[in-house]
Parts: sequence; C-alpha cells; structure tokens
Amino acid sequence: MSRGNGMSKTKVTAVVSVIVCIVLASILVAAIRNYQALERKGEEEKRDLFFRLLDEARIAYEYWENWTRWQEIEITPEAQDSFLEQHADLRQFILNDYDPHTLRTVIIHGSIKIDLNVTLPNVADFYKKNVGGFASYEVLVLPEINGNLNFTEYLNWVSTNNFTGVSVCLSVFEGGEDKWPEPNVNLKIYEIEQIMNVTDVKMVRFAEMISFYLNVTRTIPNATFPIKEVRDILEFCRSKNLRVLWSEWKISEDVLPMLNDIISGYEDIVTVAYQTNNQYDRAFVGFLYSTQFEHWGASVQSWWVNQTTGEAQDDLPIETVLEYAKLAKNMGAEIIQIEPYKYFFENGEPKETILKMWSVI
Repeated sequence: MSRGNGMSKTKVTAVVSVIVCIVLASILVAAIRNYQALERKGEEEKRDLFFRLLDEARIAYEYWENWTRWQEIEITPEAQDSFLEQHADLRQFILNDYDPHTLRTVIIHGSIKIDLNVTLPNVADFYKKNVGGFASYEVLVLPEINGNLNFTEYLNWVSTNNFTGVSVCLSVFEGGEDKWPEPNVNLKIYEIEQIMNVTDVKMVRFAEMISFYLNVTRTIPNATFPIKEVRDILEFCRSKNLRVLWSEWKISEDVLPMLNDIISGYEDIVTVAYQTNNQYDRAFVGFLYSTQFEHWGASVQSWWVNQTTGEAQDDLPIETVLEYAKLAKNMGAEIIQIEPYKYFFENGEPKETILKMWSVI
C-alpha cells in the first residue's frame, strides 16, 4: 500500500510540475511579446503596456514561488536568479531605456551619531544641496540623532534654526535591538503633534514594524501587534494631510496579509516601500512584489548582511546601490528613500557617492 501511495504522489508531482511549467511558459511568452511590442508604441500606449508587463512578471513570479514552496525547495537569492534569468530582457530594458515618470519624492537620510563621530552641522544647507541635486523631485529629510532613542533630544534638535525651511519625513516607528523587546522608536500621536509644532512634517515613516513584531511575537508569550494604535496614527495622518511611508525588508508570506489589514482603508495615503537591506531576496523581486500596492516605493540602502559573520555592513559598492535606485525609479516607484547618511555625506558635505546618485535619479 505504501509503495502504491508513493507512486501516486510521484505521478501527481510530475503532472503538477508539467502544468506549472506550461503556465509559466505561457506567461513568459506573453511577457516577451509585450516587451517587443513596447518598441512600436507611442508614449501613452507604451506606459500602459509596460505596467501590464510588470503585472505579468509578478504573476509569473508568484506561480514560481508557490510551485517552489510546494516542491519544498528553499527560495534563496540564488534560486531567484533562475527566475530572473527568464526576465533578463525586461530587467535590462528597465535599467537602460525606460522611465515611466512616476517618481515624485526623494527622501534623504540626515544623521548625527556622536559615538561614530558622524556630524551634520547645518541641516538647512544639507537640505538645499539635495534639493539642487534631486532637482526634478520633492525632497524630504529623514532626520536621525543618536538612533532617535531619546525623544527630548530629537525634539530639541528639530526645534532649532537648523531646520528652517526643511521639509521632513518623521520616523514614528523603528525596530532595532537597543530597547528589545521594545522598539527603538515608537512615537505616540501627541509626540508627533509636538514635532509638527516646531518643524515642517510632510510625511511619517513606519520602518520594519511588521518584521519587528513577528520576531517579538515568536519570542514573547502573549505579545501582539498594536494594530489599533497604528490605525489611529493613520487616521491622524489623514486628518492632518500627512502622507505615510511604510517600509519593510521582509517579503515573506506572513507579511502581506498583516500589511493589508493594517493599511486597509488608508491605501490612498500609504506608500509601501521595499528595503534593499535584505539578504534573502533580490531587489528586483522585492520591487516586483511592491508593484501590487496602490502606491509603492523603495528604500535604497548601502546596508547588506555579511553571510560569513552575520553582521550588517554599510559598504555595498556604489554601482550596486545605483542599480537599486535606477531599477526602482524605472519600475514605477513613486518614492525613493536613501540611506545611510554617512555613506553619501561627510560633515554635511557631498561624497562622490551622492554625486553619482544625483546623476542617476
């Protein structure tokens, strides 16, 4: 009996594999035809066709991902490369030729870290430099002082003349490990209001909130995600005409349902951004994943994880970081957030890295 069941399962696996391969092949053939057709279209038709092509590529990836999990194959970056090879023409087209002109806002990280001797003497001057560098877009500064661990210190800093004329993206949640199992930053509405009273806040950011609480709930008994508090902040943002950036590095199957529940009803003000500091997924896949949201963006970072030591490092080659930015822009991102500050600036002055980024975006 067991042998018969085993043979039956093998046959089922073979049949399903064939079906999946046929479905993937048909989707890919359609995508290739659409790609070729782009060259023959006018700008408006090309734009519509391009976004349909991205949708088809995302559907193809979802088929591939589900099939891979069903086969109990680990979805590693190397495994994703096999999928990406099938879309190499599309990826190259995006990198080299096509800009759908959806990018509206660039958010640049500005930081003071006393322990690392990282300084930012004049935020207003830093802001002006980036407004000039990213001349085609709205520019916001994402301020950080000593990890934003002390609210009073942060409030005092943004209250100074340093921030006169500076448009700000306020980080209202950051995970991290400094206060574990509490997040490093977890602002309440009254604290957001205090900061709004002293500086020009245009947007707020939730960074890695779902991935942080997934770790908390797995290790702390009875811990829960504070969905009501978050949705109260979203409602507050709507009432104050504030936009919201929600960024995550994790794109596993346990993230999407929670994210959809959190932002349900607020999709018009929330931009979902994929963070490139992810050792498990390729940036192209993360951006492709993000295209399903009404508004999407990218957090382009020089951070990466050293697989040998397990430590986070912030020294990716600039060519890789620029490729992330160009992919995001040309795939249709509305917002690109860039960090860390010290990779692009020193003592408020531009490094070669930011000069290159200004030329790409």
